[in-house]
Amino acid sequence: MTAIWNSTHHIRNYDVDFTNRLKIAALFNYLQDAASVHAEMLDVGYSMLTRDGLYWVLAWIKLSITHYPQFAEHVSLKTWPKCSHKMFSIRDFAGFNGLDKRPFCRATSAWVLLDAVTRKVRKLDTLPHTINYQQDMDGLTDLPVKLPALIAPDFIWEKEIKYSDIDANNHVNNARYIESLLDSYDSSFYADHIVLEVTVSFLAEMKEGEHMVISRQKLSQPAGCHLLSGHRREDGKEIIRAAIVWQKESKDGK
Repeated sequence: MTAIWNSTHHIRNYDVDFTNRLKIAALFNYLQDAASVHAEMLDVGYSMLTRDGLYWVLAWIKLSITHYPQFAEHVSLKTWPKCSHKMFSIRDFAGFNGLDKRPFCRATSAWVLLDAVTRKVRKLDTLPHTINYQQDMDGLTDLPVKLPALIAPDFIWEKEIKYSDIDANNHVNNARYIESLLDSYDSSFYADHIVLEVTVSFLAEMKEGEHMVISRQKLSQPAGCHLLSGHRREDGKEIIRAAIVWQKESKDGK
């Protein structure tokens, strides 16, 4: 079995925004694809786990970006299971430009194993195969922590969950949550801001027809940090909480 998985991704025109930069949501899809394929290679992926009534859920992720690849470029991703931490299986990532192999992103993520019937967390030792963790390698050194709650939101936006948001487990795909949070900003903001870091806690599931109310709050410290939260309108339950660190660019793009 391959302890570290390498994948290559060609950046399509629908993966970039109007600034010709790779979209955050597209990058999240790349990361999820790499994780999914590697889990299959390790015999702890979707096709194996469904036989035992189990599935993986992404509970938390932190992504750091140093620069943005552009349309028609190739990027390569490395991913590996790093360690177990409480009920989480930690998986890390490193992203590189295809030509010069310059690193452009690093990430760490925490996954939980769920019972497909009860939706309850199962212990990692119920997996059909033992995971060979690479504990001497880090994408990022962070471990899951609880993000602070919003105190005084300064923006509220609502989204209805549609067919295209739903994945194979019949709930909203993680990248679609990220896309919804980022859609709460308009294009004029993106014209002179870039994301340096995203940390997301996925707290509950949503299904088609439900409504997510997204709240946003700017923090004075650290500079450029915004807290975001998504609640289900129907019952008020918090679904997602995130912290995004933005950098304002000068007019010459530097």
